[in-house]
This record gives sequence, C-alpha cells and structure tokens, in this order.
Amino acid sequence: MEIVKKNLVSILCGVIALLAVASFFYPIPAMQASAKRNLDNQAETYKQLTALQTKTRHWPNVTQDPNASAPELKELPGPKLIETGQAQVKQVQDQSLTLKDRAIKMNVHQLLVPDSLPNPSNSFQFQEAYVRRFDQFQKMLNSVTPPTADEIGRERERREKKIKDEAPHDAEGKFFDEAQVNQQIADMSAKLEGQMRQDAAHQHKLYMALEALPKHPALAGETGAIKAPEPEDVWLAQMGLWIQEDAIKSVAALNAKSNDVEHSPVKQIVQIMAGPPDKTMYVLSTTAAAGADSSGGTASPIPTSSDADPLPKDYSISPTGRVCNGVFDVVRFKVVLNVQAADITRVIAELERDKFLTAYQASVQAVNSVAKQQEGYYFGSHPVVTLALDCEELFMRDWTKKLMPQSIKQYLNVQEQQQASDQTGAASSQ
Repeated sequence: MEIVKKNLVSILCGVIALLAVASFFYPIPAMQASAKRNLDNQAETYKQLTALQTKTRHWPNVTQDPNASAPELKELPGPKLIETGQAQVKQVQDQSLTLKDRAIKMNVHQLLVPDSLPNPSNSFQFQEAYVRRFDQFQKMLNSVTPPTADEIGRERERREKKIKDEAPHDAEGKFFDEAQVNQQIADMSAKLEGQMRQDAAHQHKLYMALEALPKHPALAGETGAIKAPEPEDVWLAQMGLWIQEDAIKSVAALNAKSNDVEHSPVKQIVQIMAGPPDKTMYVLSTTAAAGADSSGGTASPIPTSSDADPLPKDYSISPTGRVCNGVFDVVRFKVVLNVQAADITRVIAELERDKFLTAYQASVQAVNSVAKQQEGYYFGSHPVVTLALDCEELFMRDWTKKLMPQSIKQYLNVQEQQQASDQTGAASSQ
C-alpha cells in the first residue's frame, strides 16, 4: 500500500496512457468503412468517366429506315461538325414537316357542295345533293336488292301478256291450243321468282338495301322543306357522308374484278353508319365527355394540343386509346358486311388502306346461305360470314377547322394557333 501511495502519480499517468491507446483504436472500424465507401464512390466515378471517354459516338440517324445504323463519329465535334449536325437536325425537321403535309393531303376530303361550310349560303342545295349522292352509291357499287313481290307480280303480268300475244289464235282471238298456252303460263309463273332472283345476282356485284346507308335525319326528308338545315346539321351530315364514302370506295375496290355476287368478296352491305348522327359521334376522353356540353353552351374540356405535345390516350374508350385533341378528331362508326369467309383479312386491309381508319374490333358470324337464298339472296357456293367491324377514322384539324361551324368548334375546343399558344404560355407561367 505504501508503494502505491509513493507511486500514485505514475500509476495514474499509466492508466491515462492506456485509456488513450484504447480510445485511439475504438473508432477505426467505422473510419475504415467510411474510407471504403469513399474509395468505392471514386472508383465508380472513374469507371463512368472512362466509359464516357471511350464510348463510341454516332452521327444523328436522319434516314426514314428504322433499321438503318447511324454512322460512327470518329472525332470530337468541332465547329464544323456541330454545323453539320445542326444541318442534319434541320433535315429531320424538314422530313417531319413533309410527312405531315403528305398525311394532311391524304386525309383531306372534299365538300359535297363547294362553299357549303362553315356557313352555308344555301342549305337546300346541299340537302338536294346529299339525297342524290345516295342514289349514286347504288350505281357506283352496281348493287341490287332481291326482287319484291310487287316487282315479281308486274313481271309475271308482262310475260303472261307476251305469251298470249305470241300464241297462235284465230281472227276472234281464240287460241288454237288454249291448254298449251295455259301450261306455258303456269311453267313461267313457277320458275319466275327463282329466275328473277338469280338474274339479279348474276347481273350485279352485291346486295345493298337503301336503309343500309342511314342518312342524317335532319336532311333525310323531302328536299325543299320550309326550314333550311342548320349549319351544324350540314356539318354532321357531311362528316357521316365522308365516312360512308371511304367505306364504299373500299368495297368497290374489293369487288372491282368480279362480275356477279358469287365472285365478289363482299356479297352484301348490311350497314355502314357513322354515329350517332349528332356531336357524340366524336370520341372524347372520359373526362372530356363528362364535361362536354352537347347543347354547345360551354366549351368542352378537350385539351388543346400542338404537334409537339404528347397526344392524350384513354384506353377505357377503345383499344387504340385515341380521343379528340388539338391535332386530330376521332369519329367512330360501324360497318357490317356479308363477305366471303376466305377474304376477311383482305376486306379489313382494304378498308384501312391509304386512310386514317382503324377497325379496332371485329366479330364474325357464319351465314346460313340456304336460309338467305330462301329470302332471295344468292351468295354462291363459298362459305359466307357476317363481318361486323367497330371502326374509327381520324380527321386532321389542319383542314377540318376551316370548315367547322362555330358550335362544333366550341364543342371540340378548336382554337386558332395564336390563341392556343397564348393559353399554353399562360399555363406554363402558372
């Protein structure tokens, strides 16, 4: 104990030294971990810089071939290379504008009556031309309907009179062989209906009833009515007519090489209808449809998009997701055809060819050709199906907005470019 007292100071100094040594080694693991993280971060940065330095660079790919490989850029871009790159960027821009111009030209439809929209000076003139156009479709398609009972009856009377006029008879008009004349008339009557039905099928390319192409109700009545059709009705009728014309031209092209119903890919047009025949023919997003005022009292909340903006999609509406926007409008319609079963794919392809038209849903049902023949439809010996297509067609606003009446512009939120730019700028500033 005495020794401890004499050396207390030395002992205390030794304890302090030991504590100091212990405290020096205590944080080393944490310091090592921190140092390792810093080294790893520096190594990753070095790796990224090395990859960036050694990366193979390419010129912009300005070809329209999606599979073309871009040429390698073998030197750092100096002023000359930058100038060349800017020229290539401009080339892409020019190609985009050229492609847009071609798309618009392909999409443009002509008015049935020049200057009939947006403010028709003579709606009656449009109505008369509109009604006549549907008669022209029958000639364009070389279509027919099965002979009616009245038509068969009139033909029976005509042939019966001919048989009697040509039969040998005396000066008083009495037949030399009346029994033979009556037998000829009976044979003719028994075969007449089937013969007339076969003649209709052999002399025409397809069947089409007048009601297969519904007209806009405001213009379907007698022409020269007291009240002229409103500009909005003229527009909606014209829009429906454009769609029907596009589908009819496709059917005519499909049947161009056939001479009769039996050899036609399209046997019958059951229905081609754009609609409903009001403003709801336009496909709006779910949100826009909920806010749109069909009376035209307020503007629809359809977005005002430019060519550079991403186009809205609403897949709850259709598989394509396309809805009306500031670049194009989407109109929905239905096509129902009786077609040769082997030509289903060909029919759909022709409907869509060279048009902004998509058949987004199809249903197929077999046709009982024997039952249809009893109704007067002679489709031939090949299997036939009813092809029902739900379709949509796009109409570019670059040309349609110049023809739209004001109520349609308001409903679709159509704005001039300067006004749209101002609104976009205001929204950005907010």
